[in-house]
Amino acid sequence: MDEGQRAIDGISRRNVLRGGLLAGVGLATVGAVSGVLTGTAKASTSNPQPDWGWCQYCATMWWTPGRSGSSCSGPEAPDSLHAVGSGSYNYYQINNQSTDTPTGNPQSDWYWCTKCQGLFWGGSTDDDPGVCWGNNLFGHVGGGTNYDLWHDKSPTTGVQLYWRWCENCFLLYYQGPSGTTAGSCPGRLQDGSAYHRAGSSTVYDMEWSGTY
Repeated sequence: MDEGQRAIDGISRRNVLRGGLLAGVGLATVGAVSGVLTGTAKASTSNPQPDWGWCQYCATMWWTPGRSGSSCSGPEAPDSLHAVGSGSYNYYQINNQSTDTPTGNPQSDWYWCTKCQGLFWGGSTDDDPGVCWGNNLFGHVGGGTNYDLWHDKSPTTGVQLYWRWCENCFLLYYQGPSGTTAGSCPGRLQDGSAYHRAGSSTVYDMEWSGTY
């Protein structure tokens, strides 16, 4: 089953999960949709766009210039904000380039969340996709820019593999070369497991240049 279908299938599970919530860390090695999308991302529109980073507390991809307005579900985050660790790479995102379907390569319909600063899958008809720590466990709120992620490419210099889509919170997170869970997922904190969980076998490839 392809990534787009898995993302759509994850909606029903997430809605059930969110209902329960309202009722009641991975390490990166070497190497944003609401019902109404308005405005543009705070991120510049340069293409490719730099200044994305790996959060050392929740393992997600996030927009680093927006740190003061970010929100991290990692229990060890001292200020509940995302933070890049020592040696974390400056990642690049491609935007508004793909003309393929959401399951193509590059895969479109990824967005920057204005509430948590993370990069999430928004290729669905749901009005509030995923579970956002910065939006009181409701869905992510897209910033407008449509990002295109490459996946399943052969390893090359300047590309880091093993980024995955979490089927619970819809964020992009670093899984690493093995396993299916990592980081801290806002959509799973209530059941004791807490980790992001890969929603498909798709492996995303992030370009980077230099370090922070």
